[in-house]
Amino acid sequence: MNLKTLFAFWACTLVNIEALNNSTNFMRNYLNYNVSVLRTENYLDLNRRQYADHILAFEKEIDVFRKQFSERLSSIQLVLDMLVTDIIKTNEHLNPLEVLSDISKDCVAKYRSKVPTVAATKTAVQACITAAQNQLNNIVSAATTTKTNLYNYYQNNMEKDFKGCTTKHPAQDNSYTECIAKVISAVTAYTRVMLKQFHNQMDTAHCSANSNIKTALDCSYTVQNRTITMNAEANLMINRCIHGLDDCERCSQGRFCENVYYLPQYQVDYHNSTMLNPFYGRNSTTHCLLIDVYRKNMAQIKMLIFLAIVFIANVQRSSAVNHYAARNSSVIRNDEYIEIVRHQNNFHLWYNTLRINTFSDTYKARINDIEFHKQSLLNVVERANEKLDPWIVLNDVSKDCVEKYNKLIPSLAAASSEMEKCMVNGLAWTNNLIQTMVATNRSLDTYYTGTFEKGVTNCRTKFNSSFPENYTRCLADVVSASNIYTASSQDTFSNQLQTALGSAEYYIKIAHECSFRVANTSVSNIQRANDLIDHCLNGWDENSKCIAKGFYCEQVQRMPNYLIDRSNRTMPNPFYGQKETGNCLMLDIVDEN
Repeated sequence: MNLKTLFAFWACTLVNIEALNNSTNFMRNYLNYNVSVLRTENYLDLNRRQYADHILAFEKEIDVFRKQFSERLSSIQLVLDMLVTDIIKTNEHLNPLEVLSDISKDCVAKYRSKVPTVAATKTAVQACITAAQNQLNNIVSAATTTKTNLYNYYQNNMEKDFKGCTTKHPAQDNSYTECIAKVISAVTAYTRVMLKQFHNQMDTAHCSANSNIKTALDCSYTVQNRTITMNAEANLMINRCIHGLDDCERCSQGRFCENVYYLPQYQVDYHNSTMLNPFYGRNSTTHCLLIDVYRKNMAQIKMLIFLAIVFIANVQRSSAVNHYAARNSSVIRNDEYIEIVRHQNNFHLWYNTLRINTFSDTYKARINDIEFHKQSLLNVVERANEKLDPWIVLNDVSKDCVEKYNKLIPSLAAASSEMEKCMVNGLAWTNNLIQTMVATNRSLDTYYTGTFEKGVTNCRTKFNSSFPENYTRCLADVVSASNIYTASSQDTFSNQLQTALGSAEYYIKIAHECSFRVANTSVSNIQRANDLIDHCLNGWDENSKCIAKGFYCEQVQRMPNYLIDRSNRTMPNPFYGQKETGNCLMLDIVDEN
């Protein structure tokens, strides 16, 4: 049952709680007033209470809305707590490396700044929460204004019209009753319009709230993903540095060679078809030669991957019907009194149901918010796979490298399934969390429909109009016993709700920790896969040692082995006819007959 339906039900049954607390005095006071005046004034008072209940219902709905909004945002705080823990663990992992050796100390010092700070992460996540919180007043502004306008109408227009009836007509005259009835009819019509307007505004508020919650969650996931990526990158870079892989340069189209010939730039002659032979006087054969042209500030090509993330009725109330017919006065008073008590009983049941449903809806919403994180993670995984697609078709080497390590990147189905498990496991606790409250409310309903109604029937059967005073006392005893039972039931219910709230926080934390682990593992694996593929493309694998700097060149020129003459001081000039000199030229010596 949704909130709108609950409010519609409640609007038909709710009365002021003060009427119940002073119920015995209320009945006894009937005996001291003129019957005609009593009927009209009592009718008027009941309607005032009814209208006051509308304002109370509006306030409760807005308060519930605000609470749900804030509780959904509190899930982001769980993400922040986990990010802080992750950063602390990363630093705890790096601290021993600083004292392990001079090399590891230097490597940690070089890349530790890549690890995000706790303060910066808290600031970034809090900005996501604050931006959403700042929208809350605007979201409920229209509904709050409608509530205020209706309250002012009751306090000013309605009371002014009631006073006009009192001034114009004698209190015991039928015209007074008719005047009051007309005012109430007009007020009821106006109330219906405002009720419809209010609930339309609340529907709009719920849509706006969902949009702002999604924006806040997407924002927090961006911070989460960036933090995980930077932690993983720092660990990878430090690990590469410690293993001597720090200065390896990326090989996109070139290759490595262990044989280097250093050629001063001034010796490069674009107009001469021959040049000094670097193979002159060598006895050994080689499959390559890297001509390193003297240049300062060798260009270094580094690829760092930074992932971008994208990251819950019509209430109708009939006008009061003047049911005061020509009946025994004492019976009318007692019947009205019991009807008020029934309304109050219905209020207790309604309010318990409201609290159960609000608790359940909020719990499920906070679990289902993981869906936003799931979609953001799937976007990251999809982009990671799309980024590797061109490498598969570039050449056989890049294809082999990608196929060797892309299995580290989770599939969309696997990432989605793991996130779904986190949500399903969290939602599975919903009925368990509310079952004791549901049972308590059901027992209260059984008491009202059974014990209470049976007591009222027994009083009516035993006394009724024959002994009106005894009938009244009998009813008062039944109501008193009902009040005691209700108070005890409400205490039990409140305790159960507090226990459920505590358990809910635990299960919500478990669910979000689960989704965090999935995201952490997935993003870290994506970063790891990209790093390993990068290594592979550079000609060295995970466990290989990096070839020294300067042994890599992107410019490759095939040279048939028959052109190599070790006895000749000159050779064909590979720079001949070019307009500029690169940093190097790789001679790829191939066997050709």
